[in-house]
Amino acid sequence: MANPLEATLHPAWYHGHRTRAPYFEGWYLKLISAGQEHRYAVIPGIFEGAGSEASHAFVQVLDGVTGQATYHRYPVEDFWAAKRDLDVRVGPNHFTLERIHLQIGAPEQAVMWLQTNHFEQPRVSITGSVALIPWIGQTFRGFIVGVWHERVLYRFATYTGARIEDLAVGENDVEWTMRDRHHRLEIRARRTQASLLRGPSVADMGVRVPETLQATVQMRLSALTGRQERPIFEGTGHSAGLEVAGDIPRLLS
Repeated sequence: MANPLEATLHPAWYHGHRTRAPYFEGWYLKLISAGQEHRYAVIPGIFEGAGSEASHAFVQVLDGVTGQATYHRYPVEDFWAAKRDLDVRVGPNHFTLERIHLQIGAPEQAVMWLQTNHFEQPRVSITGSVALIPWIGQTFRGFIVGVWHERVLYRFATYTGARIEDLAVGENDVEWTMRDRHHRLEIRARRTQASLLRGPSVADMGVRVPETLQATVQMRLSALTGRQERPIFEGTGHSAGLEVAGDIPRLLS
């Protein structure tokens, strides 16, 4: 085991072998490609709180291009560090001076969800969601939308063969257009002040998800016949629920 003087002279070594909680230590590893088109910071570390419930190891990843940051949490037992070298393991992830091995998934299955049935015309409602869905070790973008109008349910979904023509998420607006063989649906939702609700992550229910019941949803539903487009319904729904959370850049791509 390294003595205090050795540890001081080697700041990259793990210094927590002789410490007691509370204790924190992490390593900031900066990775930039030769052309600077890819920029990442990878931060493995360990936090030992006064209580065992808060203690955990982690790997945090920052995408320096998009600004997106993800946090991957592991039990304390999944942390290991050498005594006289930079050699750290966090779960299946391994960090040394010579190499970095990352085996992490996205902790946030990204999602956009909306719903309203407060249109000027009665018996009209819309519910829709689009999300990143894990499937056999990979992830795909799936969606499902239902529009109820004049006692008819119009369905747009990945499993029905519908496709997204456009999806854009701005600071306050969401624009979403989709179609199938017979119909096109255009949505523009405007966000207002949101409250933070707890949502799930791979570790717990600690994720803060911004959600509002004060959004508005402009909707236009059209029938497609050949190259002709005939409006079926157009209106604005109020008191709409709207949630946009997670890794939105991945959702849009």
